[in-house]
Amino acid sequence: MTELISRELYQVFIMFYCGLAVMIVFTVRDSLIGLYGKNRRLKAVIYLGFWLCAAFLFCRFLYRGSHGVLSVYGILSFGAGILLWKKGICGILFHGILSERQQDRDVNGVETHEKQTEKRTGKEF
Repeated sequence: MTELISRELYQVFIMFYCGLAVMIVFTVRDSLIGLYGKNRRLKAVIYLGFWLCAAFLFCRFLYRGSHGVLSVYGILSFGAGILLWKKGICGILFHGILSERQQDRDVNGVETHEKQTEKRTGKEF
């Protein structure tokens, strides 16, 4: 294996784990916002703080992987890390942890159409 290929594989490896780390930060952010969501100012501070943390992580991982040079395969491996977290790891880790009330809500915190209809009519589907 040539030196160029080994450096590029190292960058792919680093940026893949950068995607995982950023998504872990966002999962923690969502949990904290769920806990302290009633206070708008605290919610805004948490939101901004975690975006700054994610930006810092991205910069540090990018510098470690390729001395700050952004490449197509680096971005693709970053996206692959995000997809692995969203489609694989997050679903496995948090499947049994979420309460029934949280599972009845969609991503935006709005109840699903079926649950709203069930409440209005008093019938279950």
